[in-house]
Amino acid sequence: MAKREYLTRQEFEKLLTNRRGELPPAVLFYGDPFYLEEYRRRFKGELEKKGEVISLYYDEIDLERVKEIVTQPSLFGGGESLILLHNRFPSGLVEIAKGVKGKKLLFFYTGKEKGVEKKFPTAVRFFEPTLPELEQFLQRESQKLNLHLSPEIIQLLLERVEPLLYRQELEKLALYPEPLTLEIAKELIFPYREESFEHLFNRLLRGENLWGEIEKLLEYTPPHRLAISFIYHLRELLRVYLYIRETGESRLEKLYGYRLPPQIERERIETALSLKREEYLNLLETLLQLELKIRQGKARRETLLPLFFTLGEKKGSGFKTL
Repeated sequence: MAKREYLTRQEFEKLLTNRRGELPPAVLFYGDPFYLEEYRRRFKGELEKKGEVISLYYDEIDLERVKEIVTQPSLFGGGESLILLHNRFPSGLVEIAKGVKGKKLLFFYTGKEKGVEKKFPTAVRFFEPTLPELEQFLQRESQKLNLHLSPEIIQLLLERVEPLLYRQELEKLALYPEPLTLEIAKELIFPYREESFEHLFNRLLRGENLWGEIEKLLEYTPPHRLAISFIYHLRELLRVYLYIRETGESRLEKLYGYRLPPQIERERIETALSLKREEYLNLLETLLQLELKIRQGKARRETLLPLFFTLGEKKGSGFKTL
């Protein structure tokens, strides 16, 4: 039986313990997206405490620049650390990784996994987290936010929220001004996992440039699901828009029957009122057509990207046709 050439997450943690927390010079991480993001976040924070960290994502990756960063001496004697995130394995990266000395090269790879562990001096494969691991994560991170979650609320999060969005959901719950009961949590933790994209969609509708975030999200999220999520969110914003226009109310408690956290309510109202009725209708029509094309296999991920990336400039009026 052939010996596997990757480390599991647990084996890698043991290796770090034996090295007193010191990372190997070059490490490839691949596998489960939740752990990929958590370890990228973790090591970025740890390395920033020791010196400069350069992060290159997707099309920003230039092998000449990568080689220059990890092989040439630093101007001030410190060692820069380089974090890469990509869904392709750039040709030539393996040779660069073998020559890293005195610095760190961490490659978080989101592409096809077959045979990839043979390409790096140290490779770590993340498997899907178990329910106990996810539960421990929620408990640990909620404590950091001084957020008390009952076992029932944690179970609700496990059922309704994508692991990649746990942090965002916990931050939202931490904004609630009163003790969090299960009944309140059921109202705040949306019954559709797609609703966890709310803050991202609001930022898009306000015209923010989110190229990197959307492209990374599409590495883990099927395009049709993102389109459906956006449709659902636009319909909800249109509902808020019509309610405020018709009633003159400045709060949403009567509309929903419960109080939203102030920050979420304010953001939802501001975003809802930033669009005109015609823009809502144009955007919804475009997204519905796009969703149908994606489901029929007539459109791919690349079709969805331009819609999101030009949204801030054109809003709904520029998308009457696909």
